[in-house]
Amino acid sequence: MIYSLIIPIFNEERILPILIEKLHKLNNMKIEVIIIDDGSNDGTKNILGNNNQFIIKHNEHNLGKGASILRGLELASAKNIIIMDGDLEIDINDIPNLINHYENDKSDVLTGIRWKGRFDYQNFDINKFGNYVINSIFNLLYKTKFNDVLCCVKILDTKVFRSLDIQKAKLRNSDLTPSGMILREMEEKNITWNEFCNNRAEINNKYYEALKKDTTNIKISSEASLKEFQDLESSKEVDFDTFLKDYL
Repeated sequence: MIYSLIIPIFNEERILPILIEKLHKLNNMKIEVIIIDDGSNDGTKNILGNNNQFIIKHNEHNLGKGASILRGLELASAKNIIIMDGDLEIDINDIPNLINHYENDKSDVLTGIRWKGRFDYQNFDINKFGNYVINSIFNLLYKTKFNDVLCCVKILDTKVFRSLDIQKAKLRNSDLTPSGMILREMEEKNITWNEFCNNRAEINNKYYEALKKDTTNIKISSEASLKEFQDLESSKEVDFDTFLKDYL
C-alpha cells in the first residue's frame, strides 16, 4: 500500500456509521485505514466493533489528538501518511482528489483547504472570520502563504513524518487538569512529590499545608516518585482531580 490514512476520533457515535460507510468505498484504492479511538465514552467503541477491514485501536484514556495521531503513525506501514479528522468536516470522498494533487505537485507536504479565496465581508461567518484571522497572524509570523493552516487534512511522506521525532506526552491526564499539571511539573523538573510541595509552598503556604494534610489521606509518601504517583492514579484508588481542584 502507498497510503496509510490515520483518523483520530473521540465521541463520534452520531457520525461514525456514515464515516465507516464512506471508508469502505476506499477499498479499491488499497488505502490502509487506521482509526484511533481516543478514549470515547459514548457508543463509539461498540460501533467500531471488530471491523477487520481497518486497523482499530482504543486509547484507555483520552490522550488528545496529537497522541492519537502518533499512535497511528507507529502502526502505519505505507509510504505516505494521510491525516484526517473523523467528523467529516472534510469529505472522505475528496481523498482521491487530494492524493492526485499531492502526487502531481511533488511537494513534501500537502495541507487541505476548507475555504477558498479571501474573506468575504459581505457574507459574514464567524468560523471563516476566525480562520482568516488565525491564518493572517500565522503567515505574518512565519512568512508563509497558508490558506487554511488549521485544516485537519495533511498528506506527507511517512519517513519525513517520523524524522520529525515528535514526542508523545508521557502523562495520562490533560495538562489542564489539576493532576495533569502536577505530573507535568514533576516530570519536567524531575522532582519528588515532597519537592513539588516545597516548591509550591514558596508561593502559597496555606495551600502547601492543606495539600500535605490531604497527602496522608491519599497514601502518597513525601518521597514518591513520578512513577509512583502515576501508578497510584492509574489504579483508580484515588481521584486526584477531585481533591486537588481547590488547591490549584
